[in-house]
Parts: sequence; structure tokens; C-alpha cells
Amino acid sequence: MKKVRNIIFVVGILLVALIIWAATSSNENMNSDVTKTVNKKTNTVANTEVVNKVTNQNSEPETDQQTNTAVVNEVVNQNSAPEATNENVNTITNTAVEDTYTETTTNTTAVETTSNDAIISEHCKREWPSDADMEEYCIGEQNDALVVLNQGKPSYVTDAQYAIYKEECKREWPLDFSMQAYCEETQSDAIVTLNEGNPSYVTDDEFLVIEDYCNSEWPLDFSMEEYCQETQFEAVNTLHTTESSFRGECADTWPEDFGMRVYCEENS
Repeated sequence: MKKVRNIIFVVGILLVALIIWAATSSNENMNSDVTKTVNKKTNTVANTEVVNKVTNQNSEPETDQQTNTAVVNEVVNQNSAPEATNENVNTITNTAVEDTYTETTTNTTAVETTSNDAIISEHCKREWPSDADMEEYCIGEQNDALVVLNQGKPSYVTDAQYAIYKEECKREWPLDFSMQAYCEETQSDAIVTLNEGNPSYVTDDEFLVIEDYCNSEWPLDFSMEEYCQETQFEAVNTLHTTESSFRGECADTWPEDFGMRVYCEENS
């Protein structure tokens, strides 16, 4: 009987131990599940925060881009506004310039007339300080010369030629319109002769040499260019009608100047 009780006691202890073990295992599983659930929720919350943060970071540049776009538009508007203003300024400026040009042209003409009168008066007083009659005659002569000077270029003179001798004659005779007119007449007459070309005894090749040489020697004086050509033509005629043992040597020494060839042959 005692043995049976001992067995029952041991079995009871085992049952209690089993119950305690089962309860402990259940709590651990429950705690594990709770922990997993909490961790899952925590991770979900964390991930949500991360996603929101990333989303906010990605959306912020859009806001910055919108801000930048607004800034760019403002800058563009600021830059485009002066263009419209510049157009207005240009319109106003051009109108003012045109008005000023018209007024200046009128004033310049008046000043030139006054200046010319002053130049003529001063010139004639200086030329005839003690002779009123000659001073008056001088003034009339100068005014007549101004009329001639204002007639413009002759038809046989190019614009370039006219501009050259017009400027040179004015530079040479700035205070004497009568001499300016004479200078221009001399220059235009020289151009007529230059346009005639070469004489029959001068070959085309020789003429090209002479033309280039005289033009390079006197680029701003057609009268002297004409004289140069005339001198060269005479030298060519001399070379064609004479003989010299130094002809080749002198031609090599003076390939562009026939006048110096003649001098070289005569003095060798």
C-alpha cells in the first residue's frame, strides 16, 4: 500500500512538472509571437518613416525645381523687360538722332557759310591790306571759286579720283578757294590725259610698266603722274631710236624706270 502511494506521489509530481513545463512553453511562444508582432509593427512603422522620408526628399527637389523655375522665370522677365525698354529707348534715340541730324546739318551748312565768309575776308585782307578795291576784287574772285568748287566731279572722273584730288587740293590750299579751284582743274585735266593711254611707239607691255611705276610714285597727284608718264614715254622713244652696249645691264639695273635706263646708257 505504501508502495502504491509512492508511485501516485511520483506520478503527481511528474504531472505537476509537466503542467509547469507546458505553461512555460506556452508563455514563451506567446512572448515570441508578441515580440515578432511588435517587431513587425516596429519595422513597418520604421519602413513607413523611411519611405515617407525618401518621398519627402524626392518631393523636395520638385519644390526646389518649382522654386528655381519661378526664379528663372523672374530673371527671364527681368532680362526681357530691358529689351522692351531698349526698343523704346532705341526708338526714342533714333527719333532724337534724326531730329538732331537734321538740325546739325542745317547748322553745319550755316557754319560752313559763315566760316567760308570769314576765311575769304581774312585771306583778302591779308593779301591786300592797303587796297580796298583789290580786297573787294579778291572777295569776288574767292566767291566765284566757291561756286566752281561746289559743282561736283566731272563725268570722266571716278569717285575715287575725285575724292583723292578734292582732299589734296583742300589740304594744299586751305585758305584760298581760288587756288583750290585751280588745283582741282589741273588734276581733272591730267586725268583726261591719263585716260588716253599709251602713244603708238610705246608697246602695251612697256605702258603697263610705266603706268604702275608712275602711279606708285605719285598716288595722290594726277598732275605729277601725268608728267611722270610723259617723261617715261620720251625715254622709251629714245631707247627705241638708239643703240647701246650697256642696254641689257641698264635694263637689269632699272627694270621699271625707262628714264633711268637712258641716263644709265648715256653715262656708262
